[in-house]
Amino acid sequence: MAEKAKYLGGIGYMLVLIGAMASITKFGSIITLVGIVLAGIAWILLGKKLYDRVMIGNGILMIVSPFLIAGIIIAVLISKFPNIPEISYYGRVGIMPEQKIHLISIIASITLVAIAIGFVSWILHVMSHLRAGSKLAIGTFKYSAHCQIASFLISAASLAWLSSNIMKIEPLLQKMTKPDIFVLSNLLGPAFITLMIAGVIGIVAYVLSIVAFFSIEEIRTPTF
Repeated sequence: MAEKAKYLGGIGYMLVLIGAMASITKFGSIITLVGIVLAGIAWILLGKKLYDRVMIGNGILMIVSPFLIAGIIIAVLISKFPNIPEISYYGRVGIMPEQKIHLISIIASITLVAIAIGFVSWILHVMSHLRAGSKLAIGTFKYSAHCQIASFLISAASLAWLSSNIMKIEPLLQKMTKPDIFVLSNLLGPAFITLMIAGVIGIVAYVLSIVAFFSIEEIRTPTF
C-alpha cells in the first residue's frame, strides 16, 4: 500500500505541475485533473496505512471537489438560466436589468461555493502534509506545507491590496488611450509581482510534494 501511495502521489503531483504549465493547451486541464485524482488516491492509501482520517478526508475531497464544483455549476445553470428569457424592452431584445442582477447573484453564489470547497480542501491538504511529515519523519512534506501556507498568505495580501486600490486604479486605466506597459507596471506592478512570487513558491511546494512522496519507504507501524 505504501509503495502504491509513493508512486501514485509522486506521479500525481508531477502531472499537476505539467498540467498547470500546459494550461494554455486543451490538454492542460485534463492532465491536471488526472494528477489530482492520482494524488488523492495516494493520500487515501497513505491515510489508511497510517490510520489518519485527515489524510483520507483530504484524498476524498481532492478527488470529489473538481466534479462537485462542476456539478454545482451545471445544476445551477440548467435550473436557473432557462427561467431568464430574453425580453424586448426599449425597442431592443435582451435581458432586463433586474434579470442581469439575478445572473450576477447566481455567478456570485457559484463562486462563493467554489471558494468554500477550495478553502476546506486546501486546509486538509496542508494538514495532511504536516501530519505525513511528522508520522513518516520526512521533512520534505513539512517544507511543502510551509511553502503552501506562504504562497496562500502572499496571494491573499496581494489580492487584498488590489481590491483596496481598485477604485483608484480603474479611473486611471480608463484614461489610457492605448496600453502603456510602464503605466500598467506602476499601477498594477506590486500586485502582480507578489502574485508571481506566490506562484513560484506554489510550484516549489508541489516539487517538494513530489520529492516527499518518492521518499516514502515501507511503512511498518504508524507513529502517533
